Amino acid sequence: MAPDDTLVESGPQVWADMTVEVALCVMAGARVDHLLVCNEDGKRTDLVTWNRLSAVRDSSVYTDRIRLRDISDGGGGSNGSCGSGGSSSEQSEGLALVH
Repeated sequence: MAPDDTLVESGPQVWADMTVEVALCVMAGARVDHLLVCNEDGKRTDLVTWNRLSAVRDSSVYTDRIRLRDISDGGGGSNGSCGSGGSSSEQSEGLALVH
């Protein structure tokens, strides 16, 4: 595992049904710049950053009902379990909302 992967693998783990606003509050409270997103089976599905969530919140299509699972950028998915390792990537462009 590369040194950068260790940083990506650590951090607060949250459920995909958390809203963007709550996720930003969790990040602020934990003083971190990213969260590991898990589905209901405990599988890590994404990594979200402060910048990514801020961009979503500042977009013209934002509502307070948008959840982390509604955000897709094609990066950050993993077959690993939350807290188990595996690799993850984050892309800052190409944000999309999944309907």
